[in-house]
Amino acid sequence: YQMYAAGSLPDVEVRRAQLYLTYLGFAPGAVDGLHGKRSRSAVVTFRQQHGFGTGDRVDKALLQALRERVATH
Repeated sequence: YQMYAAGSLPDVEVRRAQLYLTYLGFAPGAVDGLHGKRSRSAVVTFRQQHGFGTGDRVDKALLQALRERVATH
């Protein structure tokens, strides 16, 4: 409670991306909905390996690409 009361709240889309990234083996750290260092690193690695550039943000295009990879994995 203390951590969330003093900082940012978990983001459902970041949490979804973390779940997908974990399933695909990208090790984003805890599935907590917080866009921390490990999550950003996992997003960058996924984007680079799949031709989405080098950004570290979770957006609709990234979530769609992750969803498609999970569906075919």
